[in-house]
Amino acid sequence: MEELSTSLEIASALLLYPTEWNSQIEEIQDLISSIEHEQTRKHLESFLDTYLQANKEDWIESYVQTVDFGKQTNLYLTYAEHGEQKERGTVLLELKELFTMNGFNVVDEEMPDYLPLILEFCAHAPIDAIRWVIDHYQKVIKQKQSEFQNVDSPYWHIIASVLSIWEAYGLNPIVKEEDKQ
Repeated sequence: MEELSTSLEIASALLLYPTEWNSQIEEIQDLISSIEHEQTRKHLESFLDTYLQANKEDWIESYVQTVDFGKQTNLYLTYAEHGEQKERGTVLLELKELFTMNGFNVVDEEMPDYLPLILEFCAHAPIDAIRWVIDHYQKVIKQKQSEFQNVDSPYWHIIASVLSIWEAYGLNPIVKEEDKQ
């Protein structure tokens, strides 16, 4: 479980604004190299290699354009389906309650559907809570990965690392009958 937690914490951190983690590159590299699951480690290494070779000002500009302003590539998991509709509030409340029930203290700076926040939660949550998140959000997380690939953003590697570590731990979503059709 330690590897799952470490992988999710790294992914959560790397999805944040780059200046929030770039001073910790060496520590992040050490943590990534400690990950035994090859596919997860390779995705994180690919992302970091791309970052290290990039012009940092260009990287930040790309992050802002892709993550902050991208309708399909933002990091809010309920936005694509609900936008600013009332239904989104109900879903956000449900997430916040899940966090609270599992002892995860949420600071109100971010919406509860913010992917880095969800990954940080999953890094410390019990398996049942992680499964709940996966059952409800893996489909949209996979869509985010595709959207990042479509705009040629290296952030797809981070999401791929999350999906691969979940799979390595057998944390695939429960397939519902309506999803089979």
